[in-house]
Amino acid sequence: FKNNKKYSERTLKIYEQKIEAIEQKKNDTRQWFENFFKSCGGDTEKIEITKKDFLKIMDVAKEFSQHFFRLFDSDDSGDVTIEEIKIALNKLSDAGEADKKTISWFLKRIQSKAGDGDITQEVFFKSINKEFLLRLFGMLDIDNGGTVNLDEFNRSVDRLLMIGSDEKIMLYLENKFHEVATDVDNITYEDFKKVIVNKEEYFTKKMFDYCDRDGSQSISLQEFTSQLELLIKKGSTEEEQKKIDEDKLHFLFKIYDQDDSGCIDREEMRSCIKVCTLESKLVFKDDEEINRIADMLFDKADTDKSGDITFEEFKETLMPLIKNLEMNPKGWVIPERKKGFAESWKNFKKRYLTKKWFVNNAVFLTNLMVVVLLHIGVFIAGVVMYSDTYPALMIAKGAGKCLNLTSVLCFLLMCRMTLTHIRNSPLGRYLALDQSVDAHKTLGCVYAILALIHTVAHVFTFLHNAKNSNKLNIKGQNETDWSFILTTGGYWGGSYISGVILILTTITLLIFASPKIRRGGHFSMFYWAHLINYVTLAIGTIVHCVNHWKWMCVPLAIYVLEKIAESRIIKKARFGTFYLVDYKVIPEDVVELKILRPRDSFKFDTGSYAFLTIPFITPYEKHPFTISSSSEERNFLTFHIKYENTRMNIFIHTVV
Repeated sequence: FKNNKKYSERTLKIYEQKIEAIEQKKNDTRQWFENFFKSCGGDTEKIEITKKDFLKIMDVAKEFSQHFFRLFDSDDSGDVTIEEIKIALNKLSDAGEADKKTISWFLKRIQSKAGDGDITQEVFFKSINKEFLLRLFGMLDIDNGGTVNLDEFNRSVDRLLMIGSDEKIMLYLENKFHEVATDVDNITYEDFKKVIVNKEEYFTKKMFDYCDRDGSQSISLQEFTSQLELLIKKGSTEEEQKKIDEDKLHFLFKIYDQDDSGCIDREEMRSCIKVCTLESKLVFKDDEEINRIADMLFDKADTDKSGDITFEEFKETLMPLIKNLEMNPKGWVIPERKKGFAESWKNFKKRYLTKKWFVNNAVFLTNLMVVVLLHIGVFIAGVVMYSDTYPALMIAKGAGKCLNLTSVLCFLLMCRMTLTHIRNSPLGRYLALDQSVDAHKTLGCVYAILALIHTVAHVFTFLHNAKNSNKLNIKGQNETDWSFILTTGGYWGGSYISGVILILTTITLLIFASPKIRRGGHFSMFYWAHLINYVTLAIGTIVHCVNHWKWMCVPLAIYVLEKIAESRIIKKARFGTFYLVDYKVIPEDVVELKILRPRDSFKFDTGSYAFLTIPFITPYEKHPFTISSSSEERNFLTFHIKYENTRMNIFIHTVV
């Protein structure tokens, strides 16, 4: 905060006051612990105590409870909630199962002593017993060495007093208020629009009206923070959380209820779903498709067929969809933080550069090493074959040989049916086929790099030959005959022309495979770009390189046969038509789909998966789901699908 010039002086002052209070608590607690340690007769140089010494706190439990309680009482109010204690203990834990059980024990112990009253320092004092201290000792013993030293204790205190994420959010919001306010005490709608991050104006206006409780067309700091805090915070008890969820649901209902009539009609549902899909970057052919989805949802929610949706109907039927449909107020006001290189590298090391990751991915790493060695070997072979030529040509030929190998692997890794058969065979245990898509993406990038090397090396070779060969000077020293470009290399002398086409094809593939297109609601563009350019790539490379067909004939034949087998005409002829016959929503955001199994020819094993798609939403994007029904079930296929994001949520609710 202090080093960020964007924060206002008022916000910095609030933050500095919090830091001063925290530092005072830290110093007082550390001093007490050090004095207690010395009173136990410990080594003043190492400053560490054992469990036996730690239990002596029972003799000074009253004094200890005063200092310990202050670590949880963040606002120095004299009482704390069970949620504050839970949040603080979670900071202290390592999120392991043992720590979770310990935290649960602490919460139950303190709650039992508090009863229906407030949790005060006196309650903490009553909660302290031998088991309480032993469990606390286990959490303070960070290195599990059987002793707690001063460094471990200080680190634990730092974690306990660390400012929570919700508190940081509120500080951020207070700062944003002062940053955009044209008036010292209030902000107008125009000011408010600067706070909301990349939202449709419809949502922004509804959010403003929600915060403007007195209808003054301006928002005070108290209105601003209190209303947004309600949408962000979590309840300390199950009852409180239900109340907060109810308030959030009322807010969402008001967003849909455009005319504030207390009910949602069909047109309001259509209008809001349209805005939601725009906000979620979901792309549909036209408004008619969006209206069809809205009508399905409306008919489902309007249980009494009155033509309007009441709040109770809204709550019972649409809540699972609404809570994922870009309705996260926290995401509206807190911009997505971009990670720097240092943080990205730290996360990378934490996730991948560990012994556990290397052990769990031994097969993948072995496969990777084999592929790398194959590329090195093929490159060296290409260089050796042209060792008596110009160095740039040697590099171009080596890279060209690697391109043959890479293109073969890229095609094979997209042959799903073949990979499935291999996975089920004894060979499957030695191949990391579950990472086939990621491997395909990586090899696609390798292909582009090799193509660049191949092209640049040939350009240098071309310049070298142009300078030293008489072939380019047929009509005199200053005139060059470029007709050889149309008659050199490959089949029918088409290596130069096909090379340019292949470069453009590779660039097109990279562009349309980018996440912004693939995941940005333009999957059909990605699909067709790949399908068309695969054909161009296959034909172009065969024309470009005389021997390339020897590499590509088998993988290309497998790929083409699989595409034919996966076509709708062939599938319908083999298996018939699949019908959704029943569904039900079960707890934890899971939908069970029951689909008619038309023919016995559709066979599967335990753990098999099938691809589901909704043609009128996105005809080419398919999602794999594990078949949860038994392979012995003759009549139906069952899928249990948990939806966790916007696109999947719309997908599921449109299906049902």
